Amino acid sequence: CSTAIFLKERDAIAPYRAEALALSRRLNYVKGMASCYLSYGLYNKSNLKPDIALRYLDSAIAVIGNATEPRLKDMKAAILERKGTIFFEQDNYYMALDYFFESLKLSNFQMRNTRSNLYISITQVYIKLNNLDKALDYAKQTIAFSENDTGSNKWAEYYPIIDIYLIKNDFEMASLYLEKIRPYMPHPKEIQLNYGYYH
Repeated sequence: CSTAIFLKERDAIAPYRAEALALSRRLNYVKGMASCYLSYGLYNKSNLKPDIALRYLDSAIAVIGNATEPRLKDMKAAILERKGTIFFEQDNYYMALDYFFESLKLSNFQMRNTRSNLYISITQVYIKLNNLDKALDYAKQTIAFSENDTGSNKWAEYYPIIDIYLIKNDFEMASLYLEKIRPYMPHPKEIQLNYGYYH
């Protein structure tokens, strides 16, 4: 449902996006061009056209080049992460890992949860590759980074390490981390209310 809404909204702004891209090209406005290419990339990814999405994301990366402006570096990091996600979804785990690490090197982490999201993505790749030691290392880094984060999504940052300990049959450690996230989990009645409201 959310994907359908996203695509409908993107279809509605398609003429404006094309106009924005044309204007950005005429003015040689790098951020504008990169933003438009990124938007096209995200649209095609959501529309289940990963190959086209990758081409637009590559265009955004090419436009940004080796720019040192923090906003452009952060945008490039976000684009690299999106590419990593596409390759992950295609089961191309080593390629995904390359792009996640490139994003990690570039990002200034101005956006909330950027670092923890990357650590979680890297953890998931290592789980898929059955490299549980590496996965555990990045899962612990995620938790260490988020220790002072009181955000409501804190529970999501503990899920990977719980998965790892379950795979390892270390139920004692899995239970320990399940207890840690108990205060952040919504009450079942709250889930029912939210589900009923949105459906």
